[in-house]
Amino acid sequence: MMTTSVTVTDAPGLAEAIGAGVGEIVVEGTITGSPSVTLPPGTTLRGGELAFTAKGVRLNRDNTLRDITITTTPYEVAVYNDTSVPDTGTLAFENVTTFGRC
Repeated sequence: MMTTSVTVTDAPGLAEAIGAGVGEIVVEGTITGSPSVTLPPGTTLRGGELAFTAKGVRLNRDNTLRDITITTTPYEVAVYNDTSVPDTGTLAFENVTTFGRC
């Protein structure tokens, strides 16, 4: 049975939730030390802060970012889309703060 929502507090937990295809990932606090992440189709990522030293969050299809801060270095992209996906569906942003490029 696939979990529909999980709370993560560190980079390994975030990677595990993404790999498992969790429908809603809730970030608690600030997560650092994660490489760039790609959200699976239909995934919501919300809460807390993700701080990257390289690219940030890559969106796929029908993704939602809500109540989250995403930080990268000024010359990297904080949020970007997967250009190999022919149809990104609906990408929703609600109360998202980014530092870096979008």
